[in-house]
Amino acid sequence: MQNRRYMFLAAAMMVCATQAVAQKKPTETPADERAATANLNRDQADAAARQDAENRTSARQYNAAVQEHAAAVAAAAAADAVYRAARAQYDADIAANNAARADYDAAYARWQADVAACERGERSRCATSQPR
Repeated sequence: MQNRRYMFLAAAMMVCATQAVAQKKPTETPADERAATANLNRDQADAAARQDAENRTSARQYNAAVQEHAAAVAAAAAADAVYRAARAQYDADIAANNAARADYDAAYARWQADVAACERGERSRCATSQPR
């Protein structure tokens, strides 16, 4: 009985092997399928070329924008440097004016003190003094 099973099994295996060997080899694709494939390939190549051109244009625009930005940053830095120099000069002018005002105020205070002393009778301070 077991031999019989093996015989059926062997026979089934032979049938499967025969069917596998007997399968047809694929034939060449028909001309219309080749033409359709060629059209699809051409469409894909055209789309890739368009995308490449768009990418190049986008890259040029980006590079131009980066250059414009760099120029704007440089111009702002130059304007800031001019402003800082002008502000430093202004601050120096204010400091000089304040120093001159302090000198004037001190001289005026001395003159007022001399006038007051002269009016009290200190004749040594009555010279024809003018604010120094």
